Formats: sequence, structure tokens, C-alpha cells
Amino acid sequence: SCEQYTTCRECLSSGDPHCGWCVLHNMCSRRDKCERADERYRFADNIDRCVRVTVKPLSISVSEHSLPLSLVASDVPDLSFGVTCAFGNITEVEGEVLDDQIICTSPAA
Repeated sequence: SCEQYTTCRECLSSGDPHCGWCVLHNMCSRRDKCERADERYRFADNIDRCVRVTVKPLSISVSEHSLPLSLVASDVPDLSFGVTCAFGNITEVEGEVLDDQIICTSPAA
């Protein structure tokens, strides 16, 4: 079953013709099980369509707080409705979307 694959790359390199990556649910599934799969960038069926994210800076010290992090994302659905930035189990903050860039502010102390 498609659910056994946990990453887009793993899912799409499995060779299973029934599986694809359901982007907004971050899971491998059949197209008919992926909500709004026919919308652009919602369902990846080619490994070149896996979401790619670049983060700057690459690392920050745990003693530094409230720093802006810049994420550049490609092959993503429309983000104009908003983005939530999750910092592990610590906190979630609203991200600011600017074209193909998402700005997330790291948690305060």
C-alpha cells in the first residue's frame, strides 16, 4: 500500500504506479484518496515534482530568539491562504508569504 512510504522521494521511486505524493497531507497515497488532487501542485506523480524547500540561515544558536527564517519553496500549491510554521513540539507561528518566499520568526525565549 502507498502509506508505507514516508517521503515524497521514497513514494515516487517505489515503482508503484498507483502511488503519488499528496502534498498538503504530506503522505503517499492513491490519486483518488488525495483531496483536490487535480489542482496544480497538490499531487506529485513525478519525482521532479516533490516539494523542495531551502532555509536561510542554515542554522541558528538555541540562545538566539525571534530571528526571521527565510524559506524558499518550489513545486508548492497556492499559499496565499496562509502558512503555519511549526517549530517541533515547541510552538507554531503564522508565516508571512512573499511570492515564493515564506518568512517564519523563530520562537521567543
